[in-house]
Amino acid sequence: MLVLTIIGLVIAGLAVYGFMEWFNGYTQKKASYTFFSAEHSMALIPSYLMILFGHGWWSNNYHTPHGDWLNGAIVMGLGIIILILTLVNNFKKTPRRIAMIGSIAQLILYIPFTIVAIIAIALAIAAASEIKPVYNLNSGD
Repeated sequence: MLVLTIIGLVIAGLAVYGFMEWFNGYTQKKASYTFFSAEHSMALIPSYLMILFGHGWWSNNYHTPHGDWLNGAIVMGLGIIILILTLVNNFKKTPRRIAMIGSIAQLILYIPFTIVAIIAIALAIAAASEIKPVYNLNSGD
């Protein structure tokens, strides 16, 4: 079953990549604009991360008497502002129908990319920390 899951994920990833390439080609030809680019990735993935971690920060500190929930609200707000500015840019540079379809596709497809980014960041931090095994010298073994 694990092999089928991995094959399914690879096929889904290739299908998403194919859609993104096709849609970028279509919008480049029709409106001279691409929705799935490095610039959009550098805006949307951090904005999703800011919304996610800001919400966690806010919700963990909101109900405590001395919790600093305002920091989480500010981080969430900044993420939302970045997200809205990206969508406004989409609508300014493309016709309304293409902007609507492209923006919805961006909002949906960048969620899994954000999850992959979180995992990649966690793995990079774990690799950089050079964790060594712990030995218990006081055990009777």
